[in-house]
Amino acid sequence: MSKFQSSNKTFILVLSTLIGGILASLFTLIFIPDQYNATAEFKVHTEESVDPNIYEAIIKSDKVVKELKEEESITTPLKKLKHKIKVDFNEEKKTLKVSLSLDNRRHSVLATDGLAKIATEEIESFVQGSTVEYVKAPNDTVIEDTSLKVKLVYIIIGLLAGLGIGAAIYALKEPKKKGQQTKVDTEYTLLGSIPKY
Repeated sequence: MSKFQSSNKTFILVLSTLIGGILASLFTLIFIPDQYNATAEFKVHTEESVDPNIYEAIIKSDKVVKELKEEESITTPLKKLKHKIKVDFNEEKKTLKVSLSLDNRRHSVLATDGLAKIATEEIESFVQGSTVEYVKAPNDTVIEDTSLKVKLVYIIIGLLAGLGIGAAIYALKEPKKKGQQTKVDTEYTLLGSIPKY
């Protein structure tokens, strides 16, 4: 392989990889919205043992989610909003974490705080003999951008697809050059005869 062919191959691979990465980046910017995840934490004190799943059922109930939508002016449909709410109960520490993902950082914090307050009242009224202590409010500095991981995966896929396409383009161009070289090599005329043995 000559120096020119090697640099041509490198150019094709680098260019196609860059184009794939740029296209994937544009795709993620246009079609994948940011999702900010804020978390609130509180302790639940109960007189009797309670099934931990009851907390998730209360927090994701239509009543709680509708009240949250109205108070925080959230335009997301009810069913989709329920999927954006995560509830995690630690049995040993008796702590309940509630997180909510929205496309606006500040709105995510405010809505999670609102959800925690609504959930506190609902748990206390629904689970008899329970008291809920609000331990940790959502913090604006501790917000996770959950869409970042998805965007990185798409960009890596775009880079790898670009590299694969570049390799395929180079592989398709290469056999033509080899075929042309053999044709040139066989066009020599022979002077004399080839002896038979």
